[in-house]
Amino acid sequence: MSTSSSARPSRFLQLLEEAEGTRAIREFKGFWKHAYKLLAATYSLLLILAVLADDVGASTQRGGFLLAILTLVFLRYPATRAAPRDRPSAMDLVLIAVTVLAFGNFIVDYENMAWRAGTATTRDLVFGTFAIALVLEACRRAMSVVLPLLALLMLAYALLGQVLPGGVLAHQGFGYSQVIGDSYASTNGIFGFVAYVFIAYVMLFIIMGALFEQFGAGRFFIDLPVALTARYRGGPAKAAVVASGMFGMISGSAVANT
Repeated sequence: MSTSSSARPSRFLQLLEEAEGTRAIREFKGFWKHAYKLLAATYSLLLILAVLADDVGASTQRGGFLLAILTLVFLRYPATRAAPRDRPSAMDLVLIAVTVLAFGNFIVDYENMAWRAGTATTRDLVFGTFAIALVLEACRRAMSVVLPLLALLMLAYALLGQVLPGGVLAHQGFGYSQVIGDSYASTNGIFGFVAYVFIAYVMLFIIMGALFEQFGAGRFFIDLPVALTARYRGGPAKAAVVASGMFGMISGSAVANT
């Protein structure tokens, strides 16, 4: 029996896996296992409290989100195949320290950044450069090199648009300080709308789903509709509709429900 072309992995994915390997995830033991769980649980709780309190500034939420997520990524995902798999390496700890400095600076100094919008200081440029590099490295570790390369291509396009040929792609070009200022010292780039969506919606649904899974509620939403409709014709379809309706009553989001 021949395998359909849709079931075979694409040549691009095969080459990518051969070049980078599959995404390795550390399995912590002892101190680092407890530290990682404590950090993840603490941020989850702080995120829920920040959303419920509704008095935490948007810059604080977005800066704290990226600080926590990048820290967890550098702990969980090794940089190379040779990196230790049961603890973070010295380089990981250095990257975490730089993450705290770069994104902590955004949280502390964002009000001043907003007032001087368009005129990034040396401090903004230094921390902004670090922040962009950290985001790209975390993305490379957790996903693949493709997305960071696309991001670098877009940054290069912004910086070098004036030297491109033709009248379609060419533009006047933006200075380094302007690119870094818009990417870091504002809520347009790294801390833009995508970060807001993750904080306000995606992360909360992930936390809720994890809680449901641990307490058995997720299994209940599947088992009850199956028990109610299994004996009828078209039972699987009816069970899917009932389960979807039950989850929809608590999610309030059609997209998330689907």
